[in-house]
Amino acid sequence: LCTTPAGLQRVVEAAAGRNIPFAIRAGGHSFEGFPQSDALGIDVRPLNRITVDPTARTMVAGAGVSLGEVYRAAAKAGLCFPAGSCPTVGLAGHIHGGGFGLLSRPLGLASDSLLGVELVRAKSGVTNVSAATDPDLFWALQGGGGGTFGAVASFRLRLHPVGPVHTFVQSFTVARDAAIRILAAWQEWAPRTAREITCLLSLRAASQGRLSLRLAGQSVGNPQQLAFELSKFASMAGQPATATPRTGSFFEAVDRFSGGWNYESKFSKGKSDFVLEPLPAAALE
Repeated sequence: LCTTPAGLQRVVEAAAGRNIPFAIRAGGHSFEGFPQSDALGIDVRPLNRITVDPTARTMVAGAGVSLGEVYRAAAKAGLCFPAGSCPTVGLAGHIHGGGFGLLSRPLGLASDSLLGVELVRAKSGVTNVSAATDPDLFWALQGGGGGTFGAVASFRLRLHPVGPVHTFVQSFTVARDAAIRILAAWQEWAPRTAREITCLLSLRAASQGRLSLRLAGQSVGNPQQLAFELSKFASMAGQPATATPRTGSFFEAVDRFSGGWNYESKFSKGKSDFVLEPLPAAALE
């Protein structure tokens, strides 16, 4: 358990000097179990200090903080940070993986709002890395390295102003052919809709051979724009536009998508991939 950057440095140097493999735990949410080690686990969750500069719109967050703690501190300053929807996920692993969330279309990935890191390396101690001090290393820390270039003690983040957030959900329980049309409409509409809107579409089996689809997302644009775009999607999908957006703060939107902070943790496995072009009809079928 490391409570200071100097403590983290001592552990990393000791492990490297003895050739002991180790894993670093910040949030512990990895589907692949990367925070686990049968040799040495370095837990950085005590590195959980957060400081916010509302004027500069920046935050310094310890490597052990969760996304929810970042959101709460940013919200108190009337600002936001674009990252994932699960508030108990660790900031460190999220940024090291790029960090996609429901503000990614208007504001980019979490790693796009990374300004610098306090980095512990086995042979060079604690250094501050940014685009100005070491552009190549900083580039590698922005989502491509998976934490392999050093142990981060803290992150310096860019915060963003945000107005009201409009969240929406629409569910469809339909026959197979209608489900295919909804999927086809979504993959045509979603990449081209207003940049202020980010949405997800989930698909699962329902009863009696029918399929259940759920469109969910949020917008930081104006309500009229969102209503127009949702109506446009519904028309393309051949379905009624029944989504009723709810307007609230950025922090309320986080709560709405996570289901609150007291949800039950479950063991699970996930697999993901990137689809770079629309799925053809045969794939949808």
